[in-house]
Amino acid sequence: MLINSGYQAINPDLDLSTQEWYTNAVDNYNQYCLSSSHVQHVIKGQRPWVITLSREVHNFYGTGNSDGVVFIDLNYSAISELCDQNSIGDKGYVFILDQDGNIVYHPSQQQLYNELQTENIDIVMNADTDTVVTGEGDDEKIYTLARSEITGWTIVGCMNMAELLKSSKEANNIYVMTAIVLVVIAMLISSFIARSITLPIQKLRDSMEKGAGRRLSRQQMSVIPSQNEIGSLTTSFNVMTHKIEDLMAQNVHEQEQKRKSELKALQSQINPHFLV
Repeated sequence: MLINSGYQAINPDLDLSTQEWYTNAVDNYNQYCLSSSHVQHVIKGQRPWVITLSREVHNFYGTGNSDGVVFIDLNYSAISELCDQNSIGDKGYVFILDQDGNIVYHPSQQQLYNELQTENIDIVMNADTDTVVTGEGDDEKIYTLARSEITGWTIVGCMNMAELLKSSKEANNIYVMTAIVLVVIAMLISSFIARSITLPIQKLRDSMEKGAGRRLSRQQMSVIPSQNEIGSLTTSFNVMTHKIEDLMAQNVHEQEQKRKSELKALQSQINPHFLV
């Protein structure tokens, strides 16, 4: 036997025929065998939790018989840290099962082995879909499954349904509040746009009402500097008002001149009578 660098001592009480990783490798010729999590007894004085990858070593050029088994142990903490990085809410968790339904990793593995906690492993293994819902009320859970064709493992994500619905309700509340804010903003913008359109029209209307039946001074005329249709209409109205004012002034001047001419003609007719 050769363990790692060769400096570690082999456990003298180890019986390889009782080790699942060893017997699986011997029984499955020329195949890699991946075990579930277990306590490794090979090295003297060490009992680490590991996952073992093993394969039979076959002598193709000598006797043709099996010469032994080579194996690699993956520290259980590596998988534990990898699974713990995947957060699924406050009550959610991830666990891994092998092809036979044995637990490879579970955050409450000790409690499961001591029967202090249960898990719906049979339901998960017999599921025909990638999603399974179990339980009722506060105990209702949803399992999402992902099966690996290489290892045969099933990676299971478990989440409490109440927590999932709570997150959904919070998201709905956020959507509703966002929609309300957007509606208010849209109303303010539409009000501003409407006011920018109606205010010039109101000013033009007021100017027209003031000009009905009496003359408007230049100071009273509506001044709208905008370059849109309302501004053009206001400019046309002011030009029309100016022309009307000029025509009225011209008419008054012509009437005055006419009266003066009539008076002069009348005077010219009267003066000869007084001379006679």
